[in-house]
Amino acid sequence: MTDWEMKVHNFMCLNKFVKKGEIVFTGSSLCELFPINEMLQNVEPRIRVYNRGIGGDVTDGLLERMDESIFDLEPKKGVHQHRHK
Repeated sequence: MTDWEMKVHNFMCLNKFVKKGEIVFTGSSLCELFPINEMLQNVEPRIRVYNRGIGGDVTDGLLERMDESIFDLEPKKGVHQHRHK
């Protein structure tokens, strides 16, 4: 199993415990490594944000994992970060 596949599998497992209708972040390494939850704990602890970034991911990868990264969470808002070359 590749690192990417393992991360998508972990998202599937984590999704069983999410509160639906919250906020989801998707993207590559900038998103994966961004300390979203740590920042929100100091600002607004009632806001839940799920980070579904995978370092090195590209558009085709996100399209392949839309269910695990977005749709299964039924988010009210989504933020996508994509790197440009």
